[in-house]
Amino acid sequence: MTVVNKELLQPLSTAEFFFNNSDKSNATNEELMEGLKKYNWDFGKIPIRNGSKPRKIILTIKNIGGVPSDFRFKLPNDSEIEMEAWADPGEPTPEQAFEKHVLAKRIFVIEPKFGSLAPGE
Repeated sequence: MTVVNKELLQPLSTAEFFFNNSDKSNATNEELMEGLKKYNWDFGKIPIRNGSKPRKIILTIKNIGGVPSDFRFKLPNDSEIEMEAWADPGEPTPEQAFEKHVLAKRIFVIEPKFGSLAPGE
């Protein structure tokens, strides 16, 4: 976790800046995510049974800086646009298909997806 903390303290890279402003870009998700660092977080497994309770994981974020800070969790489908019925998006890669399945099934939910933190909050 200390690696992630050190990374979060760094200024945004060019790739991170463009990803955060993806709504102003014509780049695909794959192009936007190419330069981003990836971290694998294993939250364990839960058996899928009728009545299984979802696991709740709490991620605490603290603004250790001296100025207010905004945060936003962006999922891959947050910047998708609605495709016309005639458009052919092509075959997804296995990774894209799995990602789409996870998002469609709402296997996990992030709440809140955005917010602001005052210094020390």
